[in-house]
Amino acid sequence: MSEDALSKAELYLKKANRYGELAKQAELGYLAEVYHKIAVQYLSMAEDLLRWADRPRGNGRIGIGQRPDGRP
Repeated sequence: MSEDALSKAELYLKKANRYGELAKQAELGYLAEVYHKIAVQYLSMAEDLLRWADRPRGNGRIGIGQRPDGRP
């Protein structure tokens, strides 16, 4: 995994935590819902980035002359 992907994921997780806290502290219900949705979005972005960074890397070709078992 690249350090850039890891640092971005950490940033997204920090933002998710921050908006989660804002959602808990919000006095207005609609504002809490908005903050919660933003937190969920940042969490999803971090998870997607980590999953993408951990994917197996092949030879760079996508579906051209490859079988599911990876042999040409």
